[in-house]
Amino acid sequence: MHSDAQVSINISIRTAPPELPQYSQPYCPGEGYIWMPGYWSYDEDADGYYWVPGAWVLPPEYGLLWTPGYWYFDHGYYRWQPGYWSQNVGYYGGIDYGYGYTGDGYYGGRWEGNRFMYNRAVNHINNSEINNAYVYNSNVSHGRSENTRRSYSGPGGITATPTPQQQRVARENHVQATQAQLTHIYNARANKNQFASVNHGRPAILAQSTIQNEHAARQNQVRADRQQQVNAQNERRQVQVNQQQQQVNAAKQGRQEQANQQQQRQINPADQRQVQVNQQQQRQQQVNAENQRRQAQANQQQQQRQQQMNAQDQRRQAQANQHRQQRTHVPPSQPQTRGNEGKGKHGDGHNNN
Repeated sequence: MHSDAQVSINISIRTAPPELPQYSQPYCPGEGYIWMPGYWSYDEDADGYYWVPGAWVLPPEYGLLWTPGYWYFDHGYYRWQPGYWSQNVGYYGGIDYGYGYTGDGYYGGRWEGNRFMYNRAVNHINNSEINNAYVYNSNVSHGRSENTRRSYSGPGGITATPTPQQQRVARENHVQATQAQLTHIYNARANKNQFASVNHGRPAILAQSTIQNEHAARQNQVRADRQQQVNAQNERRQVQVNQQQQQVNAAKQGRQEQANQQQQRQINPADQRQVQVNQQQQRQQQVNAENQRRQAQANQQQQQRQQQMNAQDQRRQAQANQHRQQRTHVPPSQPQTRGNEGKGKHGDGHNNN
């Protein structure tokens, strides 16, 4: 059975976590992603720390920011406080995780409505993936020195206490790590090269662009949204073209009626009756043609709506397949181990009596 530091708040370890390794952040893969910094987690079965790579992740909903988890020293033990999503970034032990997480708050970006604005000064941004309109520059002191590479708070580590604002955030509603994030942790734990006992503080994988399968689903959604926007634009343009054509036809019809009236004044009554008959026939033909045009337009709009419904059904099916794949690949939650519920503050990995 496994006990993971991200999902357990009762894990207590005698040995301090290794220092945070230095690494380069991958380019942001697309709009809406938020950086989750790497950290040392703990596997009690393997009796050791392992590195969970930093990665660009999608929040569970618009407007949420990620507060990283952190280790802290308390009464002879190193304990873990898991991270969470919320509208504001809370206290994370004063740990300088880098790339906007300076130890106090987050300076990597901000939400403006449903758009996330990226701070290029602390993030690696590719203009081909992120619209320049959603990028700004704000210099932040985020470089680490040797003494700020410590990965825990407390004696021998980082000295920090929560601010009043961070204490208020701690009382706000929180959203726990997403299923994709939990899968990311599981994959790191399954790779023995990520364990400090093997890599001696230099993990094989320090950071990843995205969590497996999450980026593909996001790209499919983006493409579907863009196609829907294109279809809506084409429909609006077609309506404008039809309106302009109707105005042209009305003008032509008005000029033709004026010409016919002038011609009627110049012919005898018998011929006038014939002209009227001809005009009535012409008007009937115009009415028939207009009805045919409207019917064709209605058929075209019906086809477009059907195509949009088919596209939406395909997106829903793709999302359902993705959820099934995640449930298939992510192992079920395991029972609490000796390092979780009930672990006391004294004794190395033993329950309190």
